[in-house]
This record gives sequence, C-alpha cells and structure tokens, in this order.
Amino acid sequence: NIVITGHMGGIGLEFATQLRNAGHVIHGYDLLNGYNVVDSHTQDLIIEQLKSSDVFINNVYGESQLELLKKATASWSGFKKLIVNMNSKKVLKDPSLIVSGTQESKYYTEKMNQMVFARQHANTKKTPLIMSVFPGWIDTNAADMSGENPTDRMKVSTLVKTIVPYIEDFSEFYLQEMVIDLS
Repeated sequence: NIVITGHMGGIGLEFATQLRNAGHVIHGYDLLNGYNVVDSHTQDLIIEQLKSSDVFINNVYGESQLELLKKATASWSGFKKLIVNMNSKKVLKDPSLIVSGTQESKYYTEKMNQMVFARQHANTKKTPLIMSVFPGWIDTNAADMSGENPTDRMKVSTLVKTIVPYIEDFSEFYLQEMVIDLS
C-alpha cells in the first residue's frame, strides 16, 4: 500500500499511474477528491492510512508538507517504511530565496525546513527512511505559474520513472537524497 498526496495531477498523478500499473495499491489524498491536506482531519486520515502502508509520497507542497513529514515520521518511528518527500532543486542552488519576504520565499523556506528535518532525521540512523527528491524544472503547471518560463523541463513521466525503482526496492537499499535534472 502506497499513500500519495496530490495524486490527481502533475507529479502525484504520474506516481499513482506508474505505481498502480506496477501492481501497487494506491491511496490518494487530493483537493480534487475532497481532501485538503492542510485540514487536520485530512492529516489524521492520512496518518491512519499509513498504519497499513509501507510508502508515503509526500508530494503536496505548502505549509502542510513539513507538518505531514513530521507526523508520518513520528507515526512510523521504529518501522522500516519509506517517505518520499518531494522538494525542489532550487533550494539547493539558491538559498537566498528564503530571505526575500515574498510568497515565493515562504515556499522555499518551507522546502528548506523539510530538507533540514530530513537530514537531521537521517543522522539519527532511525526509521522510517526519508528520501528527499530535488527535481529541477518539471513540465507541470507549477513551472508555468513560476513566472520564470523555464525552457528546459523534464517530463513528469521521466522524473517518476527514475524514482520508482528506489521506491520498489527500498527494503534492499535507499537514497537519502536524489537530485534529478536534465543534463
């Protein structure tokens, strides 16, 4: 069983499609199917679903992503489970983004806090495992809304196809951090 936030569009939809096609059972939480992950009731439902799942793809961005990352980590403490936390390569490339006081800086501050939390957790050598994924520009609506008009965008299917083997084999090995971009 795999839990995915934001499974009805963009990267989350592609994860749901590829993993379902590989025979996995998907439990999705998205605004489009009535679940607002900012809502504490929805977060409680997600944490409850994690009890019978092995993988959590924390894909919905925003303030709730860090909160869900912390709750999932606490819920799975001591269990060999995998959290895939979708982040942004831009956080690694330009930390100055977090100090500008704009809406964009709030987004990148949240992403930076997720990275710090995941790294601190990894240093404890405790489970669950957290794999932070830092993609470059992906061909999604988020890239369109950025106002930057990136020309080189990775296809969503390529991004997810790169990550899925690490999800399926996490009991054998896992990557703590994965930076994915076009060469």
